[in-house]
Amino acid sequence: MTVGALSNVSFNSSDLDIATDAVKDISAALNGLVALTDQAVTDGQVPTVTVNSPVATIYTTDSVVFSVTLNENGSCVYSTTSGSANLSMDSSDDLTFTKSLSLSNTAYVVNYYCNDTAGNLNVSESVSFSVSVASPGSSTPAYSPGSSELGNGYKANLRKGSEVKFDISGERHTFRLDSIKGDRVNITISSDAITVEMGVGDEEKVDVNADGYYDLDIVLTEIKSSKGYFVLTSIHEKISEYVAPVVEGVEDVTEDGSSVVGEAGEGSEYTPVGDVDEEDVGKTNWGLWIALVVILLVVAVLVGKKVKK
Repeated sequence: MTVGALSNVSFNSSDLDIATDAVKDISAALNGLVALTDQAVTDGQVPTVTVNSPVATIYTTDSVVFSVTLNENGSCVYSTTSGSANLSMDSSDDLTFTKSLSLSNTAYVVNYYCNDTAGNLNVSESVSFSVSVASPGSSTPAYSPGSSELGNGYKANLRKGSEVKFDISGERHTFRLDSIKGDRVNITISSDAITVEMGVGDEEKVDVNADGYYDLDIVLTEIKSSKGYFVLTSIHEKISEYVAPVVEGVEDVTEDGSSVVGEAGEGSEYTPVGDVDEEDVGKTNWGLWIALVVILLVVAVLVGKKVKK
């Protein structure tokens, strides 16, 4: 179509109104299509959840703030019982949600469950933390890690007198930092008291209930700012049977004829290695006498030949 072809065509106002309305309708349709496309993309995405509090640490006050922020409008709840009881959270803008809760001394895992307005649910955010508040009249808190936390290696940063309480085979035990001297510490593990001295970098394994198995692995990673930094891990390792050391070249015979090898001295014990046959001892003595006689005869013959010359 050329411009010349339209030179004799005239348009009245009603035609222009119809054209204008058509353009508006097309524009509205396009905007609606874009909106539908954006909504389809948005509805397939779970909201992004940023955890503000708590953090992975030990809280020395019983009041803990739970707080998260979303990247889009939505709603959130949280749980410290793996979802068996979800607690509501407050928000003034449907983006940041907050709630405070008073907790007792133990280890916790908080899980957050957050929806956007399209119903997409994010359940991936969780934080592990502990609460340890000193008893009234005491300035040294006691920590109580859970069994899973202890099994994965519990990091305890302790001042003198601080304690970690833990369970092994259903029994309650206590790990206590007694003293810090330079680069060494003294600790006590009870209920049956076991005292251990450790240096930085040392590792100790302890049988806390005398059942023949190591139950607790202790590593002292560093000493800093009057604190001992420990990693405590629950284990179950059989203790190897003790074998008395053998010193070569030291032999004796007991009154009952048993031969023993070892080094006599304070605190040492002989380890029997077998019985000695009296007949074998007698044969050995006769052999020595015969050898001695032969040697004397040889010497006598040699001396006699020398005299004849």
